[in-house]
Amino acid sequence: MVKVAADSVIVPDLYSLSRAAAIYDIEQAKLTVGWIRTESRDLAPGLVTRQDPVAGTKVAIGDTVHFWLSRAEPKFIYVDPPRITIEHGDTITFTAILVYDDGAEDTVTRIATWGPERGNRFIGRKAGKYIISAEYEGASGSATVTVNEPEEPSWEPPISSADDFLGEPDARLWVDTNCPAWRCTKDGTCA
Repeated sequence: MVKVAADSVIVPDLYSLSRAAAIYDIEQAKLTVGWIRTESRDLAPGLVTRQDPVAGTKVAIGDTVHFWLSRAEPKFIYVDPPRITIEHGDTITFTAILVYDDGAEDTVTRIATWGPERGNRFIGRKAGKYIISAEYEGASGSATVTVNEPEEPSWEPPISSADDFLGEPDARLWVDTNCPAWRCTKDGTCA
């Protein structure tokens, strides 16, 4: 039951109501529905656990009422991406999504405990396979990172040089003739 005065109303008691019933009561009291958050409580999932302002408070018509709904217990953490291959020296950033028994999800990347490194970033410092884990509220999840071996720098000798075609004395003449003076050393080779 909602009491309405000329310019003010009494905030209805939303405790243990469903989301739809709480919204209905707020609107019937000529109030505005504010944010709706979830939290772990002993009530069945989806029921109001608390509200702001509290029930019985006298407020102006149109004021906002916020409330919290109970949610199911955490089931597991989905770590995204679940598996990835990166090159040596690359960095990857992970996201942790807490999944509840009722299918609800919360992103807990910033507040989860990560391993083996602190935080949700992994740097491929050494080749191999690594398990990245995230834990929060008794739930956990993991991802696999494969770091590839670093590529060896490849060097191939030039296909040919001036000596191959002209012979050593003629190569010196070619350098003297074709190499700009500002790029040549005193012995006649290009710098």
